[in-house]
Amino acid sequence: MPAEAGQGETRQALYEVLLDAGLITQEQLETAEQSRQQGQDISDVLIAQGVITPRDVAMALSLQLNLPLIDLKRHSVQSQALELVPQEVAVRYGIIPLDVIDDELVVVMENPLDIQALEDIGISAGMRVRPAVGTREDIQRAHLLYYRASD
Repeated sequence: MPAEAGQGETRQALYEVLLDAGLITQEQLETAEQSRQQGQDISDVLIAQGVITPRDVAMALSLQLNLPLIDLKRHSVQSQALELVPQEVAVRYGIIPLDVIDDELVVVMENPLDIQALEDIGISAGMRVRPAVGTREDIQRAHLLYYRASD
């Protein structure tokens, strides 16, 4: 599986991180490749096959990008961060604002490679954005918990 365009050759592909971490075997990767539909992400196939979990993918992405993996069940979303990002923006980009640290807004997101999301959130919040990795399920649960609580 080739690296995504513009990533450079120094960063491992996500499937390589999954292999190196022992989360998948070469055989499981090959089976997933064979059943993958065009345009479908290999991690989605591996999850659908029950080989790995979304948390495994988030951990591998965290290792690949050298970003923190945030378990939103163990971290409290700070109200000052929540106030900086409207719910519509958070839902659209699949993020949850976590905290403000050193004049940067820390956001937990499933896809920290979404440059457009980072730019739009930065403009909306009026400050630099520091991404962290989380799972879609945790982020969606946090939307319901924190944005509903702030209404």
